[in-house]
Amino acid sequence: MKFSGSDSAAAWSEGAVAWDTFVESGADYYRREVHGPALLDACGPLRDQRVLDVGCGQGYFSRQLAAGGAKVITIDVASKLLALAEAHETQERLGIDYRTLDAAAIAEHLSFDSFDLVAGCMSL
Repeated sequence: MKFSGSDSAAAWSEGAVAWDTFVESGADYYRREVHGPALLDACGPLRDQRVLDVGCGQGYFSRQLAAGGAKVITIDVASKLLALAEAHETQERLGIDYRTLDAAAIAEHLSFDSFDLVAGCMSL
């Protein structure tokens, strides 16, 4: 069985609110305490870095990148997750640019040489 970007978008959009609750409540222990901090550390100094966050979901890691001083553009295929990410942005303005885009189409819409770092927390 082959899955498409629209299948993924539909599945993630259907579970968007539950996912946001899971992440934001702190129940996603490994994201907050293990792999999230390790990935953030692996990204190196972020101040003034142009970062593309691939598969940003509801924006948790994107916010971590921006809080470190990065200029962040994000993409995700699930519009409902992006709506939640944008809602978080209205609560704490970090200047993140959220875009609906399938990662398979990045090269058609964005130039990789315009970024200092490309990250994907749990999306790759």
